[in-house]
Amino acid sequence: AWLQAPGGPQIGVVFETEDDFTRSLQELHHNAFTNDRILDLNKQLRELKDDGRSTHLRSPQMLDIEERRDAFINSLIAYDLVEASNSFFSYRPTLHALQGMEGVPLADELVHIHPSNSSRPSYLPSTMKMPDIPDFQGFECHLDNWSTTKVTKGTSLDESQAEALLHALTSRVALIQGPPGTGKTFIGALLARMIRQNTDESILCVCYTNHALDQFLEHLLANGEQRIVRIGGRSK
Repeated sequence: AWLQAPGGPQIGVVFETEDDFTRSLQELHHNAFTNDRILDLNKQLRELKDDGRSTHLRSPQMLDIEERRDAFINSLIAYDLVEASNSFFSYRPTLHALQGMEGVPLADELVHIHPSNSSRPSYLPSTMKMPDIPDFQGFECHLDNWSTTKVTKGTSLDESQAEALLHALTSRVALIQGPPGTGKTFIGALLARMIRQNTDESILCVCYTNHALDQFLEHLLANGEQRIVRIGGRSK
């Protein structure tokens, strides 16, 4: 899969075994130092030694040839090989699907890593109302004139949770992370409920495990969401 990078095209190679990786490194090294031009310069160095025209190990003429050889080597394309400790077989279907895609959704954020270009999704209004339950009491959030102090005073959210909520509401792609018990699921469910309550949008929620999905949906139910369709096995 090719990606357009600032330094030019890059290619990712997956090696099934460590031996394959080692052989590839050796082959790259061999190819770099058996290039015709490099062989010719090395030949000139040997001839200088053999015909006796150079009585010193590193005469000016030899130094000139060595400098030209080194400059040529440095001008060759450089490859970065990264050895991964885990298997890529579990990701193979996803990687295969990516190869068949003509474009990547949200490419600015996911491929080119330009989060500064991200903005509030067009389907979200500038003023959003929180669920009308004890923790939030229908508090209104003004996304264009956000006040973390007002949010923390008017709701049960702490400062970091309020900032995480703002980030999620004003970005096309948002990542909320933190140690256990900091409210990641809580904020995610609040975010989903606010989108459902303030727009006509539907939401697809994907979780890594059935347990995580059930926990998330329980939070949604507690926030007042009533229209939920759950797909998957081992549901509570």
